[in-house]
Amino acid sequence: MIAATSSNTSATSTSHPYPHRPSSSSSASATQACAACKYQRRKCNQDYTLASYFPADQQRQFLNAHRLFGVSNILKIICHLDPVQCAEAMHSIIFQSNARAHDPVGGCYSIILELER
Repeated sequence: MIAATSSNTSATSTSHPYPHRPSSSSSASATQACAACKYQRRKCNQDYTLASYFPADQQRQFLNAHRLFGVSNILKIICHLDPVQCAEAMHSIIFQSNARAHDPVGGCYSIILELER
C-alpha cells in the first residue's frame, strides 16, 4: 500500500506557478511542507515563492495573510519585485495581516493613531 501511494503521489504532484525568489533565510525543512502548502494540501517544492516566508511553524501568520489578501493576490504583489523589495513587501503583508487579525476594525490604522498620541 505504501508503494502504491508514493507512485500515485508522484504522478499527481503539481508544481507551483510562480518561481522562487532567493532569500537569505531558508528555514523550511526538506521534510516539512511550508504553511502555504499545508493549507492548500499540496506537495511543497522548496523553491516555492512563499515557502521562505511561511515556514511550517508559522501557520497562523499564513492564515492571517491568506484571509486578508489571498494567496493569488500575494503572489501577484511579489512576482514583479526584485528580491530586496520582495522581502520588504512580504514583511509588510505579514505585519498588516497580523495587525488586522489582532484588531479587526482598526488594523494598522489603530497602530498609527496610537503612535501619533
